[in-house]
Amino acid sequence: MTSLKKLLIILLALAVVFCFAACGGSDQQDQAADDQQEEQAEAQDDAQEETADDQSAAPEGENMFPDTVYVTVNGIDIYPGSNYNDIAGKIGDEVKPSERIEPCDPEFESADNEYYFDGLEITANDDGLIRMINVYEGEGTGAEVLFSGKLALGSTVDEFKAILGEPEADAEDDSFLPYYYDNGNMLCYKDEADNTKVNSYIIGFNDIEYGN
Repeated sequence: MTSLKKLLIILLALAVVFCFAACGGSDQQDQAADDQQEEQAEAQDDAQEETADDQSAAPEGENMFPDTVYVTVNGIDIYPGSNYNDIAGKIGDEVKPSERIEPCDPEFESADNEYYFDGLEITANDDGLIRMINVYEGEGTGAEVLFSGKLALGSTVDEFKAILGEPEADAEDDSFLPYYYDNGNMLCYKDEADNTKVNSYIIGFNDIEYGN
């Protein structure tokens, strides 16, 4: 065998070795990339599941209605889901002692406690969870309540609509504006003497979902 043939054979062998080495390296890189993508996908799925769990039920103390549906009294924001124990003694004087309301069906409902202020009533369960806010005409606390931190009683229907939007359902009559949400509802009542203004409103949980 001539020296030239030996040299050609050696070069061919080296080429085959380099080819296998290159293919093997490429395969390893592809596998590493696939593993990384799989890990990222699993991490994203875990993050989405944790987010879904966090949003599945709003914890006590967080607004379960749209962000605009709350009232402000003495600089304190109050909404269904607030805890009455956190605001007791800070929003004015009660005009009469609180009353305990026993449930119609104790198996499915809990007892409530009603707290009375001048122009404002708040209903909370035994744990303090606020289930209903009723704002009406009064010279005391009720006159200081601001809906969504902005509107006092006597503000116009259009001003309430600017915050709440158009009612999602038609009322049986034209005396109030009904707004229905997954967690409850809000009813804005028009002034009988001037139906362009709102003189009372109620925000509350749905009894079936939040009666316990």
